[in-house]
Amino acid sequence: FYLHGRGEMENVSTWPWEACREQIRRVIVLPGVTGLTSDEFSACTALTDVTLPDTLRTVSGFAGCTALKEIELPASLNSIYGYAFQNCTALARIFLPASLQNVNYRAFDGCTALKDVYYYGTPESRSSISFNNGNDALRYNARWHYIASPEDVCTVTLQQTEGGVIAANALAPALGETVKITIASVE
Repeated sequence: FYLHGRGEMENVSTWPWEACREQIRRVIVLPGVTGLTSDEFSACTALTDVTLPDTLRTVSGFAGCTALKEIELPASLNSIYGYAFQNCTALARIFLPASLQNVNYRAFDGCTALKDVYYYGTPESRSSISFNNGNDALRYNARWHYIASPEDVCTVTLQQTEGGVIAANALAPALGETVKITIASVE
């Protein structure tokens, strides 16, 4: 599903895609959209993949997306509106930009699977984020990982060799840096 436009999406009572919410698996919001402000994609229960543009400053509209496991919010974002991801019960990982200033009322209420928050900022910049009530899943229950910049992310490629041993090649952010790899399970 592609969403295009300019500026903030208007708050309407019924979206044109209302009848097919349960079939939407992927949403791509194209550049030019600066705000998702209502329930644009709420209750899209099959939604697993969301791509948001660098023009987006505010986000809402994903409450009840029960299949959504991960989302990366763009570097341009400064506010997460109330109820934005409420009851996204499979949401386990979220990437937040350093530009984030506000997480409004109950934006992550009911996100019972949320375990990891990857924040492109420092503990000091996190302390300047205003968290309203109902965001304990994000604020206290999840583990926060601080990434000073996208270049600090380490990419690891796993390959199975003939003997069944897994070989790992890591592209670390700095030449010669040692990367600890822990394998929890292999499928």
